[in-house]
Amino acid sequence: MAEQILMDRINFEKRFDDCWKTLTPVKKFVLYDLSRDGFANYRTGNTLYTLVCDGLLVFRDNGQLTFITKSFREYVLEKKDDPDVIALWRKSRHKGEWLSFKTPLMILFTAFGLFLFFTQDALFQKLTGLLTSLVSIGAQFSTLFDRTTAPAPAADTEK
Repeated sequence: MAEQILMDRINFEKRFDDCWKTLTPVKKFVLYDLSRDGFANYRTGNTLYTLVCDGLLVFRDNGQLTFITKSFREYVLEKKDDPDVIALWRKSRHKGEWLSFKTPLMILFTAFGLFLFFTQDALFQKLTGLLTSLVSIGAQFSTLFDRTTAPAPAADTEK
């Protein structure tokens, strides 16, 4: 079976190359990502749909989305050095601005909290009380605005 897949991969390489060249970078990346583990990002639904319409992906009887052939999957796996795949792979793994900013900010807040806890006992107690009060006030406002209005009185139908 494995030998047949590799033979088909070699025999159909020209056809696979022609097909690969026509794909957009996003389609190439989605195919490569799917070939690695059989899973795709939920945000790529439209791209997956166009790949199904293009005939490169199919739904099996069990509902699983797979490649048209196992040899095409092998071909896609070998495209890990494609510049389009590499560029989008790096972009998908790149940390956002918030993630790079979040850790130092959390360390700073933690250090400030520990400083207050160990050196400013009275201020720490006041801040704890203030925070507790704000949480309870927020909960009260939440329940105040969540209440539904009382039902209107029924109209008097007797005359």
